[in-house]
Amino acid sequence: MQSNFYGNCTGTSASKYDVWLTVKENSQSITQNKSNITVSLYLKRNDGYADSAYNLYSSQNTAVITVGGSQKVNKNLNIDTRNGASVLLGSWTGDVSHARDGKLSVSVSGGFTMGNSGLSGGNCSGVFKCTTIPRVSDATFSHTTVNPQTKVTATITAATDSFSHKIKWSLGDKNHTDTLSAGIKTVSFTIPVGWTSEVNNSAKSNFIVTVYTYSGTALVGKKVYTLSYIIPQTDDYKPSFSLSVERIDNTVPTDFEEYVQGVSRVRLSITDTDCKYGASIKSTVLKVGDSSSNKSSAVFELPESGEIEVSGTVKDSRGFKTVKKISVTVLPYSPPSVKIKSLERCDSSGVTETYGTYVLAKYTLKYSSVNEKNTGSLTVKYKTSKGTYSLPISISGDSAIIGDGNININNSFDFSFTAYDSIAVKGSETVRSIPTANIPFNIKKGGNGAAFGKFSQTDDQLSVGWNLEVSKNASVSGDVQIGGDLVLGGVLNCENVSVTPSANVENMLFLARYYPQLGMCFLRLRGTVKSKLNAGTAYDIATVSEYIPSMYSPLSCYANKNTGMQKGGILNETGKIRVISDTDITAGSYVYINGFYYVSNNV
Repeated sequence: MQSNFYGNCTGTSASKYDVWLTVKENSQSITQNKSNITVSLYLKRNDGYADSAYNLYSSQNTAVITVGGSQKVNKNLNIDTRNGASVLLGSWTGDVSHARDGKLSVSVSGGFTMGNSGLSGGNCSGVFKCTTIPRVSDATFSHTTVNPQTKVTATITAATDSFSHKIKWSLGDKNHTDTLSAGIKTVSFTIPVGWTSEVNNSAKSNFIVTVYTYSGTALVGKKVYTLSYIIPQTDDYKPSFSLSVERIDNTVPTDFEEYVQGVSRVRLSITDTDCKYGASIKSTVLKVGDSSSNKSSAVFELPESGEIEVSGTVKDSRGFKTVKKISVTVLPYSPPSVKIKSLERCDSSGVTETYGTYVLAKYTLKYSSVNEKNTGSLTVKYKTSKGTYSLPISISGDSAIIGDGNININNSFDFSFTAYDSIAVKGSETVRSIPTANIPFNIKKGGNGAAFGKFSQTDDQLSVGWNLEVSKNASVSGDVQIGGDLVLGGVLNCENVSVTPSANVENMLFLARYYPQLGMCFLRLRGTVKSKLNAGTAYDIATVSEYIPSMYSPLSCYANKNTGMQKGGILNETGKIRVISDTDITAGSYVYINGFYYVSNNV
């Protein structure tokens, strides 16, 4: 490599002369980080005229060369440019040292003076860039993406075999250094699994490798390399925990050892959590069916039956999550109920008798099997329509003779049947009635009341115990009251209408009466709310029996007799009684529902 740097001369004929420096790179020492160069100062007339300037008195002429700020040549000399000569005024050859990165830009300058009026002197200067000497070693790696316990091999490419190296492997605050003697070109390092704790809020980080190059004990320089560090989503690095499932029986007998729909609950708990290598818990989720909780322990309702999947999920600060799932079998359950098929007066042996003072009840008791572990029971109590109930009597089978000959033929009676099972705290209650005995005509004692087809029981009232057919128009000057036990043609018990409470209500009491001439049933229901009913949300309270209404009138619905309901009604398609509350209804409150509905079936 060679460069020329031209300058300017002085004197009356200065423009006819060129002065310049020639810089030549002779050789380089990689080990010593030096270049050997030659710097020469030249003078020549530039128009080819032979009779050029000269001065042969050396004491009157000088030449100076400076390299890198240091004067290398300073001498007296004869100068003769005649006959087109290129005059070498001075020259210097020597070593110049490069910077640590192997680069060098060296300043050079030269000048002369001459005892001659036409050419008195000249100067020139420049900056010579030496070829960069390779210094800091390069490295390549067996992996560009690494995981915990990955073995990484580094291969060094050095400027000279005399260089030695140090390699520093770093992840966060963890590091390890290997020293390579001169001539050694490879080294391997296995990333300790414990270093994973340096990366605890992400699954990725930078793995830093720094290569230091030394010439003897002198540091030549360093290079920094970045590899991608990724923690794999395997069980070795995901969080671990225990998921416990506890059955809460509530009113289910403990020896059943069963989950029962709508009654049992399940407690899920996440314990013994272990987040690996410095990670921390970010979130926990417990789930049963469609319900979930972000707590580490929670109790869940079981409103559905069947195989129910329960699960626990733990997510750590790296975003890794572990899910555990368990299935529990929930047996179907509905509160016990009784369907009254018929109520008839009879004698003491159960033979139907118009003037009987006993009652033959035929019924069907319904209750859930719960894997053949549940048992049902039935009680009945009775009273005159305006009297007080007797003590409950246990009955069994599918029929029972009720009374001790005290079902007086002169009075109508109400019979309250309550169904129980081993699970229900209190069973559902069904009320049915029978009229007085069927006689053609009766005048009430005192003569202020009369009845056809039954005994007269009320003053100032004509009662009819038979179906009433009117062939001509019937005129009524006063109000026609529809309610209580008096409807056109009389009141018949609605024997085929029953009401089953939903999982939202317990301790159900209800009265259903059927008015055949109107094709209408009157329903009165009271139940206890099991868990809070949220305002503005529709809830199913109960289900009317298989005789589904064809239409319904608005129901009167309220809670604890002071909190109104926005809406209430019986769904035509399913027979479900559904309500929406104005405000939240707390658990333990009473819900009351009263109203009429119309049936298209013959009850």
